[in-house]
Amino acid sequence: MCISIAAASILAKVARDAMMVELDKQYPEYGFASHKGYSCVAHFEALRRFGPSPIHRKSFKPVREAAPQHKTNGPLFER
Repeated sequence: MCISIAAASILAKVARDAMMVELDKQYPEYGFASHKGYSCVAHFEALRRFGPSPIHRKSFKPVREAAPQHKTNGPLFER
């Protein structure tokens, strides 16, 4: 049973990383292809510089903190 859970976890990570590479084409300023959206200095710098994109999770504290500084576009953010 643990092997199947581990395998599912690996498959989910690989699928998510592939999705982030595709999203990098829509939002190249965030560098998703290189860091896959995981917390890192480059990602936080892009959030501060460009504000959140429509795909950013509003519930994530660094995104919430970046949102008021920038006008945001997309269905996830109120104006």
